[in-house]
Amino acid sequence: MKHKTVLFMAALFLFLSGCSSSSLFPMNGSQALKSESEFGVLTTQPDAFQGRAIKLAGRIVGVETTAEGTVVTAEWLPYPDVEYVGPTGTAAESSGLFVLFYPGQLDAEGKKYGNKFLVIGEKEQSQSIAAVRGTSSSLPHIAARCLHVWKTGNNEIETESYTEYFYPAEETYCSDI
Repeated sequence: MKHKTVLFMAALFLFLSGCSSSSLFPMNGSQALKSESEFGVLTTQPDAFQGRAIKLAGRIVGVETTAEGTVVTAEWLPYPDVEYVGPTGTAAESSGLFVLFYPGQLDAEGKKYGNKFLVIGEKEQSQSIAAVRGTSSSLPHIAARCLHVWKTGNNEIETESYTEYFYPAEETYCSDI
């Protein structure tokens, strides 16, 4: 009887650990910018985040594909408490723009105007990336490691639609660099 109890407890532990929420990204331990004041520090004191891993949420407002990868100009949105529901907010609530560089290609649906996303990456020097990639040096620049995109365009991410028949189109892009 004692062995059955131990086996039951071990099986229950394994089951529950498999059901726990996990991050959308394979890398954790980075700081998520959830408030407007945190994003304000990124824009006014960019050296505070230089070389550190950070997580940002945003909405795509422009995309340029280059031979080196994809340059995305985005409106900042607060990072969600629960990653899988995605960022919420509208352009009217956004407090600023930032640029991210992903060293790979996104498909056509992934580059759609208005798509919301989460990104994990590192803060880069604005002047160096701007000179190389032709973007504004006054905007914060992020070197993206992973980018999770909800391919909904300007439509909101419908978390109620997560049924066995329909999931919003979403994709995670991660670089090897």
